[in-house]
Amino acid sequence: MGETELSSQSPMAGGTSVWDQVDRVIGLLLAITIFFMMSVTLIDVIGRYFFHAPLPAADELTKLAMAVSIFGGLPLVTRHREHVTISLFDGLFPTSVLKIRQVVVDLICIGVMGGLCWRLILQAQSLADFNDKTLFLGVPLAPFAYFMAIMSGITIVVLFLMLWRDLTGSKPSQNSSSNMSGLS
Repeated sequence: MGETELSSQSPMAGGTSVWDQVDRVIGLLLAITIFFMMSVTLIDVIGRYFFHAPLPAADELTKLAMAVSIFGGLPLVTRHREHVTISLFDGLFPTSVLKIRQVVVDLICIGVMGGLCWRLILQAQSLADFNDKTLFLGVPLAPFAYFMAIMSGITIVVLFLMLWRDLTGSKPSQNSSSNMSGLS
């Protein structure tokens, strides 16, 4: 039975699973955010080069949208194991070693994301306490930091689910894009 067959029999697989619905919602958020960044850049460039009047606060808008797109996509990238990886030596080791390696990587990622989430929460609280805002538009920064912390927390949940899957069953694939059959 191939990995594709296993994936389709998973209780989390299918077009109506909770994971697919979360993917769609986050994907829609990311699509809107990236379209927004593209529009801001287009308007800024046209204004700058054709009318000598760049879009005011384009830099602020782009930075805020970039934070939303990076941290918004983090759970999806993590769930699908689409991080940039190098698998130079994977073919030299048996599957059992690759499984142990994956568990260790999952644990390290949980620790790193936990630290990042904790620091983002502290930063968001500080931004809220001082009512920090962007310079030009006056957009409060705390909600963006809280969003980043929440998405980091969701990524931690995804990592724990992946760790559980890696510890309890399905063998790790040497292909990173198909490595999430239990969460697809």
